[in-house]
Amino acid sequence: MSDIQTPENGDDKGNTDAFNGAKLEFPITFHLKAVLDASLSNEEHIKNIEDTLNKLNIENKYLSCNVSSKGTYTSYHFEVTIISKSQMETMYDNIKKLSGFKFALWSKE
Repeated sequence: MSDIQTPENGDDKGNTDAFNGAKLEFPITFHLKAVLDASLSNEEHIKNIEDTLNKLNIENKYLSCNVSSKGTYTSYHFEVTIISKSQMETMYDNIKKLSGFKFALWSKE
């Protein structure tokens, strides 16, 4: 999860603790935002993300997508339920391998 950005500098590649010491209790449901470039259609990107989550047995629900103002990137929003830290790490590792991947973020809501 080295692709975590912070408000202070926009990029904190030296920080390996994405949760800043906070302890997560699993299972946890949160919103995943994956930003990908326009190399594939929205339908293809959504299918690729869903396939990745489903292969990992991650309960998920597609919520929406937003295209950037210049149309270069699209953010895809999913609600996901993760059952363990290792499953979360595997999810991020697999999401990062998707064609056109730029970054992924999560939030409780």
